[in-house]
Amino acid sequence: MRKLFAAVAAAATLIGGAVFGAATAVADGMATITIENAQQGHTYKAYKVATFSNVKLNGDVITSMDVNTESGDNLRTVLTTAIEKAGTTIPDEYATNPMAFVATFDAATARKFADYFVEGTTGLPASLASKTIPDEGAAPGSDVMNVPEGWYLITDSKDGANFKTALVASTVQDKTKFTTVQTGEQQALNGTLGAFYVKNENAPSIPEKHAYVDNTYTTIKTGSVNIGDTLYYQVRTSVPKAATGRDDYTITFKDAAANGLNIAQENNISVCHKAKTASDGAVCVPVDAANVTITQSGDAAAGTVTTVVVSGVSAYVGEYVYLRYSATVTADVLGTDGTGRVLHNEATVWHADGDESDAGEANLYVGDLKFYKYAIENNAEVRLSGVEFTVHRGESATAGTEGDLKFSLENPDVKGVYKYDPVQGSTTVSTGENGVLLLKGLEAGKYTFVETKPIEGYTENFKPTFTVDMSVVPNRGIAANAPMIQNPLTDDNNGWKLASDWTDPTDNCERAKVKNVKSLTQLPLTGGAGIILFSVIAALLIAVAAIATVRIRAVKRELQA
Repeated sequence: MRKLFAAVAAAATLIGGAVFGAATAVADGMATITIENAQQGHTYKAYKVATFSNVKLNGDVITSMDVNTESGDNLRTVLTTAIEKAGTTIPDEYATNPMAFVATFDAATARKFADYFVEGTTGLPASLASKTIPDEGAAPGSDVMNVPEGWYLITDSKDGANFKTALVASTVQDKTKFTTVQTGEQQALNGTLGAFYVKNENAPSIPEKHAYVDNTYTTIKTGSVNIGDTLYYQVRTSVPKAATGRDDYTITFKDAAANGLNIAQENNISVCHKAKTASDGAVCVPVDAANVTITQSGDAAAGTVTTVVVSGVSAYVGEYVYLRYSATVTADVLGTDGTGRVLHNEATVWHADGDESDAGEANLYVGDLKFYKYAIENNAEVRLSGVEFTVHRGESATAGTEGDLKFSLENPDVKGVYKYDPVQGSTTVSTGENGVLLLKGLEAGKYTFVETKPIEGYTENFKPTFTVDMSVVPNRGIAANAPMIQNPLTDDNNGWKLASDWTDPTDNCERAKVKNVKSLTQLPLTGGAGIILFSVIAALLIAVAAIATVRIRAVKRELQA
C-alpha cells in the first residue's frame, strides 16, 4: 500500500468547500470535524470511508500518512463506481484500496467523485455521526462533530432534499496542519485538517423589491402609472454571516423586467450598502465600481434581464446591499395585441455558489378610458364615428396647467384606439367606426372629456362635457395578471345629461356612453337639460300668450270704436 501524505487533505479542500482539519489521536482514537457555515435546518451525516496510518510528523505538522479504505465489498463497489463517474478508471494497484487512489485526485475530479454520493446512497457504511442544525436561532455558524479518526463523506440534506456531499478528513493526532514537500501525487495535499466549509447555503430570503417615485428611494410607488413616467427601482438583500472573512464571497442580483420598461443602462445602475438600523433616508454608501459586474440582455419590447455580481461583500457582513436603477414606462407595456396592462418586475438573489432565492416582485399597472358615442334614430341607438374630443386630468371643465393630454393612434389603420403619447401625440382624439373611444396607458384618477366637434347633422349648441373616475384594481389572486379597470361617470360637469353610465359587456366593467342630439327637443328630459328645455317651452308659451292678449285687446278696441 502506498503512502499518500496529504493527498487526503487536498481532496477535501476541493470538495464542496471541504477543508482538511486537525488530526487527533491515532487510528483508533477520537477526532473532530468542524462544520463551518452550517445551515439552519440541515442535517449533516458522517460516513467513514478510510483510516489513516503511519503518520509522520515534523513538530505540529503532519508530513506523511497512508490511506486505508474501510473494509466491506459493498463499500469498495460503490467507491469504484463513484471513481468511474468522476471520469477515471481505478488502476489495478488500487483495486482493494480505492480511497488511496482518490487521494491522488485533483480538485475537479475529487469534486465529481463526491457528487456521486447523497444521503441514502447504497453501499455506504452506517453513519458514525449526525448533526442537525435547528431551523430557528443563530445565523449559520460552526458546529463540531466528534468522530473516530479517519476520512469521511459528509452528506447534507434538508426536508428530503439532498445537497452537495463533502469529502473531509478529521483531525489527526490532534494536528490541524498537513504539509508535504511532495509534488505530483501529493500536490493537493497541503492544507488544514479537521474542518470544512459548507458552500451549500440555504437560498437567501426573498429580496425586498419596490418601485419609488424619485431617486431618494423613500416614497414607494404603488398602483398605476402613465406611459412616459420614470420609476426608480430598488432591490435589497442582506449580507450573511457566511461571508465573514471570505474574499471570494459574492452576491448576485438577477432583475427581470417584463415588457414596457426601458431599463437604465449600465452607467445608470448602482449598488450601495448601509446598516440595517439606518433610516430609509440615510445615505447608502456606494460599492466600489471595481467590485460590481453588470450584464444585460433584452429590451423594453421583449423584457430586460439585468444580472449584477457584487464582490467584496465580506466587508458588509450584517448590512443590507441595494441594487438601484431607473426605468421609463414605454408603450410596450400594452403588448403586441394591445391588451397588456401590467408592468411586472421581479428580482432574485443568490449568495456565492448557493441556491437562488424566490422572487421579490414589484407590479404596477396602466389603465385606460373607454366610452362610446351614439345618437337616437328611429327609437334605436346609432353609433357615431369621427366625433372629436379633448381630454384633461381632473374634474374641472377647463384644462389645468398640464393642458390637454396628447395621444397617438395605437394602430394607424384602426380608428378610435389611442395610446398616451405625451411627447409626440395630438390633443384631439375621435371615436372609431363603432363609436368607441379607447385611450390606453394612463394612471387612475379623474379625467374630463370636452367634445370639440360633432359629426355633420348634429348641433354644435349642445356638445357634451363630462368627467369619469378611472380606477385600476389589481387581480387579487395573481398580482401579475391583468387588473380590473373601470371609468364610471362622476357628478362633475355633464350639465346637458348627455353622458350616462354603461356596463361594458366584454368585461362587465362600468364605463360610459355619450349622446349627440340634432336639436333642443332631443335633450334628455331630466336634470338641468330638462329644466332648460321646459323653461324654453314655458317662455315660448308665455310669449304666445302675451301676443294673443295684445291681439285680443286690439280687436276689442276696434269693436268698441
